[in-house]
Amino acid sequence: SCSCSCCFTLTSFFCLFGFVNQSRALFFIVEWNNLSIKSEMSLNADQVNQQIDHMIKFIESEAQEKADEIRAKTEEEFNIEKARLVQEEKVKITNQFERKKKLVETQRKIENSNKLNKARLEVLQAQDDHLREVVDAAKAKSLEIAKDDSKYPKLLQDLITQSLCSMLEDSKVVLKCRSQDVSIVKKVLTPAVEGFTKLTNLVPTVTIDEDNFLDEECGGGVVLVVNNRITVTNTLDKRIDLTVDRLMPAIRYHLFGASESRKFFE
Repeated sequence: SCSCSCCFTLTSFFCLFGFVNQSRALFFIVEWNNLSIKSEMSLNADQVNQQIDHMIKFIESEAQEKADEIRAKTEEEFNIEKARLVQEEKVKITNQFERKKKLVETQRKIENSNKLNKARLEVLQAQDDHLREVVDAAKAKSLEIAKDDSKYPKLLQDLITQSLCSMLEDSKVVLKCRSQDVSIVKKVLTPAVEGFTKLTNLVPTVTIDEDNFLDEECGGGVVLVVNNRITVTNTLDKRIDLTVDRLMPAIRYHLFGASESRKFFE
């Protein structure tokens, strides 16, 4: 060992420079001491330079090893940090993709639902249009009934009796009809009232309103009014409307078949 100030300075240099291999540091110190001793023994310049070059190479080798160690450690830390950042970005991208995927799925479901609802509305509209055509055809056919002289008078008689039964009045009753039906109503009015009286023992006074007639579009029939308060409409078009409303499920079933969404039937 050496306790000279030169050895202390070299030891401090190695600590400062970062040498951690104590054996190599001691080897360098021994070599330095040998060089000092040889210098004192009057070594020539070539020998001194050779020793100095040897020490320089030793220092450079140690520095290179330290630099390689720092570089390796830095690269390792860089790779770890890079892997961490890459993983974080992967997680972010995955989360963004999942959110966008859910958004696309939701939009697709909404679009499919809108298309399905639109298709259902179109089907319902087509069914309503066809049903309206059927009802209009039935109303048009009712006009043909009014032209049948063998059936229409009996129909008017039954309509008058039915209307009186709906009112159950024995007071004055005003009867309205189409202008072309006045003569037929006059013929069937008496038997119609008699039929009502036979059923209820009520004897109303029925007069025909020959000033205010029903529209031609009603298809025929009568309207009875009591004291301008009670009105019974028993025209053919009204009866068709009532029949359609009451039998609408059955009509739809026969026209369009059973509904797939319907679970209960009357």
